[in-house]
Amino acid sequence: MRQAVEHLLRHNHRRIGLVGDLSRLSTHRERVAAFEDSMGRAGIANWRRFVRSDSHDVDAAERSVHALLSQRPAPTALLTTNNRITIGALRALRDVENPPALVGFDDFDLADLLGVTVVAHDPDRMGVLGAEQVLARLAGETGPARRVVLPTRLVVRGSGERRVRRPVSTRA
Repeated sequence: MRQAVEHLLRHNHRRIGLVGDLSRLSTHRERVAAFEDSMGRAGIANWRRFVRSDSHDVDAAERSVHALLSQRPAPTALLTTNNRITIGALRALRDVENPPALVGFDDFDLADLLGVTVVAHDPDRMGVLGAEQVLARLAGETGPARRVVLPTRLVVRGSGERRVRRPVSTRA
């Protein structure tokens, strides 16, 4: 999440919306905490008004993005915390003339063709590590639960690099 926020900040975004999963999930809470930390380090205090939690499926995410875009001022960029939410965001943005920048968390099929910038991880490695831990327990391993954190990488494809839209001046 820090990679995504810092990426958007480097592109001059300060009003960054976050559309997240169920607030009871540890992954959601960790991603929001990283978002809060990154925004705080950047000196952005009013970030909470742009956070929407409990968007667990595509439809809920689409509604959350519509709600964020109806705010004045609206966010100039969006972060989504998993692939389902990113798909909902894409649905909400499909008819938006000048869409905000978008960075999703989790890569997904067709993200490369759609030009969606994502924070990606290695799901195959995650599965192998999880299976290894289960097999070790079945083989009699005892001891405390282990927490394994896998590295992520920002995959730049275009959507997260959209420029901040400036309001049109009405002065003659």
